[in-house]
Amino acid sequence: MTPKEVFDYYGGKQATADRLEISYQAVQQWDEKRRVPLGRQYEIELDSGGALKAERPGSSDPAQDAA
Repeated sequence: MTPKEVFDYYGGKQATADRLEISYQAVQQWDEKRRVPLGRQYEIELDSGGALKAERPGSSDPAQDAA
């Protein structure tokens, strides 16, 4: 999933931060790096009821897990 997909789903960066109970700065970093950390992707997949899907192992950059 891309940051844009997440922001569109939740209604913006601040709404995303509020829903996930994380800082706006953390969400802003996703936009700057153009990726959502894999752990957050799984959280978002669950929170969205599957509307947004986490990337599956082997389908993304291994550095994704580090953020």
